[in-house]
This record gives sequence, C-alpha cells and structure tokens, in this order.
Amino acid sequence: MSVTLTSGSTVVTLPTPDYPEDPGDALRQTVMRAMGGRIVSVTQSNGVIRDPVLHFTDLSETDYNNLASFINNTVVGATTSFTYTDWDSTSYTVRYVSGIPGQQVDLDQWVVDLALAVVPVA
Repeated sequence: MSVTLTSGSTVVTLPTPDYPEDPGDALRQTVMRAMGGRIVSVTQSNGVIRDPVLHFTDLSETDYNNLASFINNTVVGATTSFTYTDWDSTSYTVRYVSGIPGQQVDLDQWVVDLALAVVPVA
C-alpha cells in the first residue's frame, strides 16, 4: 500500500504512513470518570479531521529525498496545490503546510510529520 503526491507529470509514491489521518475521519474522544462518578468526555479538536497529517517514522533516504525535492522544487512549498491520493485511492487537492525538513534518526531512516491543508472545492 502506498500514497502518492502528484503535480502535473511529477508523481512521488511513498509508503503508507504509520499514523495516517484521512480528511473526514472522526477523532477519538477521551472518556474519563471524574471524582464523584460523573463521566467526562474530551474531544481533541472539532471532531472531524479536515487537514491530514501523515506521520512517517521509517522513510528511507531515497523516499525522503524524493519527498523533499517534490515539496521544495516541484510545488515550491505552499505555492502550488497538488493532488494527494491516499491508501484507499481517494484523492484530495491539498497544499503543503509543514514537515520538511524531517529528522534523520538513523543512516537510512527519516521521521517526517507531513502536514497538508485540503483546498476547499469552489
């Protein structure tokens, strides 16, 4: 399984993120029991993921370099929108928000939290 980033004829294929977020997915709520026995529920945000963050914990050097080149040279950061296709073959028009540079944690291992913003459909 994989995800793809596409801009014009440039396509970058990456392995499926370790902790992917899919736009429209519901967030989990934290449910606790407070003193006195009442139940408390806390939602981490508005309840629905709008802008995905793709958490890669084991990107190879080649995959990282391809991703960095795509972000820095092809779409020039947040300048140009591009198509993000997830592991279920669902496509979204997005812009880059953050995540490059990532963190190199071993010789051929990069950790990247790639934040994307879904472009609203007009």
